[in-house]
Amino acid sequence: MAYRVLSLIVAVVLLVAAGLKMFGMSVSPVPQTGILHHPALTMAIVEWEVVLAGCLLLVRGGDQGWFATSR
Repeated sequence: MAYRVLSLIVAVVLLVAAGLKMFGMSVSPVPQTGILHHPALTMAIVEWEVVLAGCLLLVRGGDQGWFATSR
């Protein structure tokens, strides 16, 4: 039970972080320079967060979800 609650909390945090990054790509008061602010890299990070959140939400067992997110 505790694993499921923790998985849901982590998945929601990942989805919120991905959504905020997507929103931040279109609205930013600061000029975005450097390789870490490149749109392609940001999209790759957002996609990875969504995949990890999906793994945590869809996996029913305890080991498989944490294995996917810890590697």
